[in-house]
Amino acid sequence: MDIEIKCKLGYTKSPITLFTCAPERKSENALDYLFKKYHFSKNGKNIFYANIYHHDNRKVYDNEFRLNVDYYSGKIFLDLYNDEQFVESICYWSFKRLETKLKVKLNKLAVVTAYPYRRKEGIFYKYVKLDTYKLKGFFEFLKLIEQNIINVEIYLKEGVDQNGKLKVTTRNVYFIIKKENLEKLFTKLH
Repeated sequence: MDIEIKCKLGYTKSPITLFTCAPERKSENALDYLFKKYHFSKNGKNIFYANIYHHDNRKVYDNEFRLNVDYYSGKIFLDLYNDEQFVESICYWSFKRLETKLKVKLNKLAVVTAYPYRRKEGIFYKYVKLDTYKLKGFFEFLKLIEQNIINVEIYLKEGVDQNGKLKVTTRNVYFIIKKENLEKLFTKLH
């Protein structure tokens, strides 16, 4: 019985990462393309960071990004807009790939709530609550993206590889949901 376990600090409001999944692009690596074209400089470092939703254009410096659920092609596109005008589809996630990730990783989910406490030996955790869930289905996942309940967080950072060459060394792409919305994607078991 495969169960994904997520631990949440009881006093935080931070969202839960459902899973990670890098997007695809036909001609080149999607994350390299996204970084190369749309990165910005922060504290002397080149990065790309955005929380991207379906309905809301999320402005990242001069660029506006939006998710587009396209049932006809069976893909979720990361689209670029400029003043509400479509510019390009940068990359995509295929329904098939997302559905596989979702069903393999999150068919059953346990969320453990814990509170940290200090002792002279270090920091320990008191586990106070365990909630278990069963995935409703992939269609619900897509609908929650369309309702801005599930979003994608992308964080890319430039670093130096083992050869001393600059390249994108941090590649984080998360599908996330707030804890209070879990029962829209899952049936609560316990």
